[in-house]
Amino acid sequence: MSKIEEMATELGYHTDTFNRAEFTANEVRQACIDGANAVLREIDKLVSKFDTYPGYQYNDLYVRLKDKLNELKGE
Repeated sequence: MSKIEEMATELGYHTDTFNRAEFTANEVRQACIDGANAVLREIDKLVSKFDTYPGYQYNDLYVRLKDKLNELKGE
């Protein structure tokens, strides 16, 4: 099982949830949003580890990555 599948299961999206033939647009939309947010949380955990390293706050790549993460998270 991939990490993405594990995160989906933790969020309550089990394989049998999507075995029915019809889905509402809101169900599909919410599943996509939940999945994307779960992936962003994992990336943010990794990037945030550098918050304590001196000088990283001024590194261009770090700053752009943090800005993009905040933008995608809606912060």
